[in-house]
Amino acid sequence: MKKGIWAIIVGLGMICMVGCAGSDTDAMYTWQDYSYLQYQTQKSPGDKSLQAYQQVMEEIIKQSEARGQRVPPGIYASLGWIYARQNEPTIAIDNFTKEKQTYPEATVFMEQLIKQSTLREEALEETPAEKPASSTSSPAPSTTNLKKEAK
Repeated sequence: MKKGIWAIIVGLGMICMVGCAGSDTDAMYTWQDYSYLQYQTQKSPGDKSLQAYQQVMEEIIKQSEARGQRVPPGIYASLGWIYARQNEPTIAIDNFTKEKQTYPEATVFMEQLIKQSTLREEALEETPAEKPASSTSSPAPSTTNLKKEAK
């Protein structure tokens, strides 16, 4: 009798555990291949891996928005970093701002990235005619010239 009761209790317990297990649709965030591609980008940096990484992040953002989920932490920041590397500071700033708005705890770091991207944006907008006269002076000596002068 006792063995039968224990078998029923264990069986019901197992059914409850299986029933309580969450499915992928209940996930808090949509990550896709983010971790794998982040690893590949760090392991083998290059345009091809960076482009694949960028595409996955943009897809994560689209899917998260379509499902009404919050974009996972760091996605906007990582995408902004890629745009900053591609000399697209305006798009980078937009992504850093979205990261800051979505995750206020990242405000200090995002503000620094926004400031750097703003400086880069201003430098890209500056034309040669607008540069101050001091910057048009002779270029700094190269290391090869310094080595020749040292001999």
